[in-house]
Amino acid sequence: MSVLSKYKFWIGGMLGLLVIALIVGAVRPSHVAGANQGAPLDVQVVQVEQKDVPIYGEWIGTLDGLVNADVRAQVTGYLLRQGYQEGALVKKGQLLFSVQSPDISGAFNTYVKAQADEQLANKAYLRAQDLYQHGAISQAMLEQAEDTEKTPKPI
Repeated sequence: MSVLSKYKFWIGGMLGLLVIALIVGAVRPSHVAGANQGAPLDVQVVQVEQKDVPIYGEWIGTLDGLVNADVRAQVTGYLLRQGYQEGALVKKGQLLFSVQSPDISGAFNTYVKAQADEQLANKAYLRAQDLYQHGAISQAMLEQAEDTEKTPKPI
C-alpha cells in the first residue's frame, strides 16, 4: 500500500465520520439539545382511591374441539334442507341434510329392480322343485333353475 492510498483511506474515514455527526445533529430533537430548560412542566395531580379494577385481555386465537368431524356429501344433488344448526351438537342418526339427487333415485330404482328379480328367481326355483318332485322336469332342468337362483344380481 502506498503512502498516497493510506492518506486517501484516512481522509475518506474522517469525511464519513463528519457526515454521520452532521446527520445525528440534524435528527436530534431540540428539547434534548437544551431548548426551554427553564420552563416549568405541566403536571396533573389525581386523588388516589382504592377500587376493583377488572382484569381482562384480548387475544387472537383459534379454538379446536376435542372431537371434530368433517361433514361431506356422499352424493351430488341439490340441497333441499339443512337439519342442524351451525355449532350445535348432533346425535347419532340425526338427519343432517335433505338432498334431491337424480343419482339416488336411479340407484334406488336399480336396487328395487334387483330385489324383484331375486324374488322372481326364488319363485321360479321353488316352482322347478315342485315340478321335479312330480316328475314333470329332469334333474338337469332343476339344476339350471338352481344356478339361476344362486347367481348374484348386479346392483
